[in-house]
Amino acid sequence: MCNVVTDRIDQAERMCRAVGPCPTNTDLWVAVTELGDVLTHLQRLETRMYRLAIEQGYTAKQWSAIKSGESDPAGSTAPDTTAWPS
Repeated sequence: MCNVVTDRIDQAERMCRAVGPCPTNTDLWVAVTELGDVLTHLQRLETRMYRLAIEQGYTAKQWSAIKSGESDPAGSTAPDTTAWPS
């Protein structure tokens, strides 16, 4: 993911330099910076979830299978996400 963010930052910088100063440059730069911030926050939350899963007895292999969608070791005790607000 880091490479994706770095690539987008580099791309945004090239586009901003090519077009020159304008309000859209600022908007683009703010957006690409927010993208990096959101992905950093996402990674931190995923790390916290991993630690909680390990504390609950999941193995690293089981957690990887859950994340990839290959397995649902929780079975019927998995939360019903269809009831969650979008």
